[in-house]
Amino acid sequence: MAFLLVVLDGSAENPLKELNDRTPLDVAKTPNLDKIAKMSRIFRSNFVPDSLPCGSEVANMAILGYDPIEFYTGRGSLEAASLGLKIEEGMAAFRLNLVFASDGIMLDHSAGHIKTEDSRDLIIETREKILGGIDAKIYPGVSYRHILVGDEDWLGAKLTPPHDILGLKFADYLPDFPDLKKLIENSIKVFADYRTVCPDLKVSMVWPWGGGRVVKLPQLKDKFGFNGAVVSAVDLINGLGILSGMDLINVDNVTGFIDSNFVGKATGAVQASKEHNFVMVHIEAPDECAHRGDPFLKISALEKIDSDFFSIILENISSFEKILVVSDHLTSCEIKTHKHGDVPVLFYDRSYIGALSDHRYTEGSSINSEFIVGHKLIEELSS
Repeated sequence: MAFLLVVLDGSAENPLKELNDRTPLDVAKTPNLDKIAKMSRIFRSNFVPDSLPCGSEVANMAILGYDPIEFYTGRGSLEAASLGLKIEEGMAAFRLNLVFASDGIMLDHSAGHIKTEDSRDLIIETREKILGGIDAKIYPGVSYRHILVGDEDWLGAKLTPPHDILGLKFADYLPDFPDLKKLIENSIKVFADYRTVCPDLKVSMVWPWGGGRVVKLPQLKDKFGFNGAVVSAVDLINGLGILSGMDLINVDNVTGFIDSNFVGKATGAVQASKEHNFVMVHIEAPDECAHRGDPFLKISALEKIDSDFFSIILENISSFEKILVVSDHLTSCEIKTHKHGDVPVLFYDRSYIGALSDHRYTEGSSINSEFIVGHKLIEELSS
């Protein structure tokens, strides 16, 4: 039997006026997760130290038991690991988003959640023109998420995540390093030409951010005795999986959005539990819906995750000795980005006897509950 970790990315947030001072987790109908909650403990944690950027790269590192204050060097190197890239000495890796802006306003950090095959073809065809002689390399990733490898000195640039400036003038957030600024300017010209032929293309530029140096992580097998596997549509999580010694479980048609194959993720986790004693499933959709500022879409995502994913987990609950469900950070529909703060944690242990909770998995259920420091959570719960 395995320890199952489910990360509902950005599912938690503060109450919203549109929902009568409730949250999407409060409003969403999640009968399957509710049944698991009644057999579980509900408490609080916080995976992002105030001194570090509030993002999934920091939070998921902590969730896996690594103190981000000690190990975090930047997002890009983690994503590069998922693509098998070897970063040479003196170089660093950066996330490179395909984004969409109009009239100078950043409108979409995901280029309309462009399909991986379309995005890959576009990057391969245009990357040399985008670089325009800059000493760097661009590697295609998943959907809108690509990798830029460039001079380690670029880590000193002021780089803003595009999902933090939705609805704002992107010119106010351009990098303060000439090469990185030129990269964006080149891409604007390149994609302007593309949109004259394909006006429906929701790509207007590339946007670099999240740079990081190569990081080496202690293996989960050595830390906790985990023979681990990870199921995710996101390069960042797969990179963390590789660096921590986990096997990647491939599932068809995973997108990182509400249309993802949640059934496939659940069945993949159940299958993986037969050969692994630790399985991590990362589900991106709630976070992406919150970045759109749409609480009702976020509610729909949570309900679809419950019906497609948690129904299968509940049916196969005997496959798991322990189940941990977390929101890695708050993602606010109000401001369309991440926020520091405590998040709810659900922990099921089959050795517990009887009903443990009358609560659902919500922010409110955890307010007055026990608090466990984020990077110490796995260690405490796996013992």
